[in-house]
Formats: sequence, C-alpha cells, structure tokens
Amino acid sequence: MCDDIHRGGYVLLNDEIDALLDHIDGGYEKLIQPYIFIIRAEVRNQVNVTDDVAFQCVFKDYFLRAGFPGREWLKAYFRLMDGGVDGLHPRQDESLFGGPDQVADLLGRVLRHLYDVSTSDKIPFSFSTKLLHVLNPDLPIYDSMVENFYHFPAFAGGDLDERIRQRQRRYKCLIQEYRRVLEAGDADRPIAKFRERFRQRGERVFTDTKALDTLIWQFCNLGNG
Repeated sequence: MCDDIHRGGYVLLNDEIDALLDHIDGGYEKLIQPYIFIIRAEVRNQVNVTDDVAFQCVFKDYFLRAGFPGREWLKAYFRLMDGGVDGLHPRQDESLFGGPDQVADLLGRVLRHLYDVSTSDKIPFSFSTKLLHVLNPDLPIYDSMVENFYHFPAFAGGDLDERIRQRQRRYKCLIQEYRRVLEAGDADRPIAKFRERFRQRGERVFTDTKALDTLIWQFCNLGNG
C-alpha cells in the first residue's frame, strides 16, 4: 500500500456527486460517447486498430489530447495496442490481468518500447496506462488529474531505468489504491449515482474503475484536487 497518497478527495466526491454528474451530462458527447465507442469496438474486436482511421481519430481526440511525439510514434502506439511488436504483445500477455506486480512489469516493457520509438526524452507514462486500460478496462489510467486528486509528488530524475522504475512503482500504487477503495466501498455512492444517471446510454461498458476515473477527472477539471 502507498504511504504518499492523499485520500481526502473521496469525501468531496460524495459531497459533490450531483454537480459532477450534471457537468459530465452536459459534456456527454465528449466525455462518455467516445469512450463507449472505443471500448465496444475494442472488446468486440470490430476494428483493426493499426489501420482503422476512424477508430484512431476518436481515440486520439479522447485519450491523446495532450499531444504525442509525432506520427511515426503514433503508428507504433497503435501497432502495440493491436498485435504487438518485437516480442512485446500486451493484448496476449497474461500479466495484463495479473496482480499489481505483474501489471507493473508489463507497463515497464511498454514504457521502454514507446520511449525507444520516440523522438522525445519524455517517458510516455500516461499514454501507456491508457493503452493498458483499453486492453483491460479494470486497470486505472494515470494522468495529471489523477496525480492532483491523490496529491502524488513529482517524479525524481535519474537515468532511464530509474525513471521507468519510478513510474512502475507509481502505477502499482495506483492499482492497489483503486482496488482498495472499490473493495472498501469508499466510492460506492458516486459510482452508483453515475450508473443511475447514464443507465440507458451505454454506461455498462464503464467498469467501476473507469467510472471512478471519470468522476475524478471531472472533479479535478472543475478546479478541485
């Protein structure tokens, strides 16, 4: 379990859930619809991710809005999501559905591959967690909103191996925290109200993990966290 994680936000999620849902509902076409399309297409294997331009456009607009390191990197990203490359096949890797240590190990391999094919020195941590989440929607996403919500400290420096290890540890921590809060019931009420609000509009593709992620994102997007 993580020692450097702030959990006070759960109380505020419960207190402000109706306002959060109103804002999510108001942005339904941007916040909910694209995700439903992505997960339904992916889970049902309806698309060839490497070549399907429509899928890639929706995915980019929803998940990669912060920008990415060029078109060649993006091609490598979708190849990795699809069938895998160079002995790395996340979709078929048993670690994808394993414990936190196994998932963190897979993340490390994904991070290194996407770093190696990039022209940037930035480690694509958030993008990599989004890739893993699409392949297994029970895994959490790490981004700046999640970082703010849990008050995670900034990453330290170091060589490439150390920088990857730091992100593996952080993701393992996040996986453990999501599992803890879902088992403890700290977010049961917000998640239940989310499902009630969107029951007739495809919310069933949202795992509890993604429902919580969406609420955290909106909470921080409104200036909280």
